[in-house]
Amino acid sequence: MISSPSKWTFRSFLVFLGALTAFVVINPLYELDIFALMIAFLAIAYLFLSEKLILAFLLVRPTLDYFRDFHIISFQATSINLNAAFSLLLTLWCLMILLKYRVHLKASTVHVGAIGVLIVSVMTLLSSVSFGTSIVEILKLLNVFLIFFVGYILYKARKITLHEISLAFLWSLLIPILVALFQLITSTGMDTDDVRNRIYGTVAHPNVFAFLILLGLMMLSRYAKQIPHKYLYIIYTLGCFLLLFTYTRAALIGLLIFFMVIGWYRFRKPLLIGVSVVAICYGLFFPINSLITHTTNYDLTDIGIIGRLTTRSEDADSLSWRTSVIQQSIPLGIKRLWTGYGYGTFPMVWEDERGQEHIWDAGKEAHNDYLRMFVELGIFGLFFYIIFLGSLAGQSFGELHYKQNSDKILFFAILITFLALSFSDNMLNHTPLMWPLWFYLGALFAKDFQHELLGWQPENIRKN
Repeated sequence: MISSPSKWTFRSFLVFLGALTAFVVINPLYELDIFALMIAFLAIAYLFLSEKLILAFLLVRPTLDYFRDFHIISFQATSINLNAAFSLLLTLWCLMILLKYRVHLKASTVHVGAIGVLIVSVMTLLSSVSFGTSIVEILKLLNVFLIFFVGYILYKARKITLHEISLAFLWSLLIPILVALFQLITSTGMDTDDVRNRIYGTVAHPNVFAFLILLGLMMLSRYAKQIPHKYLYIIYTLGCFLLLFTYTRAALIGLLIFFMVIGWYRFRKPLLIGVSVVAICYGLFFPINSLITHTTNYDLTDIGIIGRLTTRSEDADSLSWRTSVIQQSIPLGIKRLWTGYGYGTFPMVWEDERGQEHIWDAGKEAHNDYLRMFVELGIFGLFFYIIFLGSLAGQSFGELHYKQNSDKILFFAILITFLALSFSDNMLNHTPLMWPLWFYLGALFAKDFQHELLGWQPENIRKN
C-alpha cells in the first residue's frame, strides 16, 4: 500500500516543501499557516500513499466531524472550520488525480446533470443572499461529484478495490460506534423535541450517524456469502440496535427499501413473506396494545423506541412538519424561479420567511434535497440535479434488465435508497456520509456497467 517515490518526485517535493516553509515564515496570518501545513500534510501523504490516500480520507472523516467547531479561518460572517479545510484538501487531491490521469468526458447525460448543477450553483452566486455561505457549500457539492468520478476512474485504473473501500469505511465507524454506545449507557445523547437521548457518535446529528450505520449495513450485504451466518446476524443485530437508538425512522425505512430492492431481484418469495410478516405485526400491535392498556393500564407506546415508531405526537410529527415546510417553501422558490436564493442558503431564507407555526422550530433545514435545490438554485438547478440522479438510475435499471449480477443490484439498491431518503432529509449536507457513499458508487459503476462515463490515458501515468 505504501510506495517509494521516484527521485524526480522526491526532488519536486523538496522544492515544494521549501517554498511552503518560506511562505509560513513570511506570512503574518496564522490561519493561512495552518492551512498551508495541511497542504504539506496532503503532499507528504500523497507522496507515499498516492491514489490510496483516499482511504485515509474515508477512514478519519466520521471521527474528524467531532472537531467541527474548531475554526481555522474567519472572514466577516463566514468561517472555515477544520472539516471545511479537510474538504478543500480532498478537492485538491481529486483535481490532482483527474489531471494525472488526463481524464476526458465520454458522452453521457450523467455529466450534463453534474456540470449543469455546478454551473447553475456558480451563477446563483450573483443573487445569493449569503455569498460566503454559497461558496463553502458549492465546494462541498463539488466534492460529491469529484469523488464519484474519481472513484470511477481509480477502479477502472485498478488502483483501488471495492474491498479496500468497504474496509476503510467500516473501520471508520469504530470510534463513532464506541462513542455512541458510551452516550447510550451514560444517557448523554442528544435531545430533540420530545425524543430523549438519541445517540449520534462523533457526528453532528443522530440522523447522520444513523445513515452512516445504514451505509455500513448496505456495504456488508456484499459479503453475505463470505461471512458466516452467525456472525452476520450478530453484526446486523448490532446495526439495527444502533439504528433504533438514533430514533431515526428514515434510516429504518431506508434499510427496508434497500432489502426490498435486493429481494425483488434475488429473493422475491422471502421478500413477500417478510413484508407480509412486518405488515401483520404492525397491524396487530395497535389492538394488542389497546387490550394491554385497558387491562393493565400500561401503554406500550410509553417506551421511547416503540412510541417513536408507532405514534405521531404533536411535538415530533415529522411527516406533518415536513408537509408544512414543503407547502410554505414552494411559493418561496417560485418567487425566484429562475435564479434561486443561492446554494446553501435555505436556512437563512427559511428563518426570514417561515410562517408563525414554525417560529419556534429548532431546525431551519429543508429536510428534502429536491425542495432545497428548487429554493436555492431555482428550476434549472433542480432540473439538472434530477438529470444527474435520473441518468444513473436509468442506466443501472436498463442494464439490470440486460444482464444481472450482485454488484449491479447493489448499486441500484443503494442509489434507490438514496433517492428515497433525499425526500426526507438533507442528504447532501451530510459530508461524512457523502464521501464514502459516492466514492463507493463510482467504483461500483465502474466495475460492471457497460456505460462509460470517463476516459483516461494510462500511458501518462508516471511510474514510481
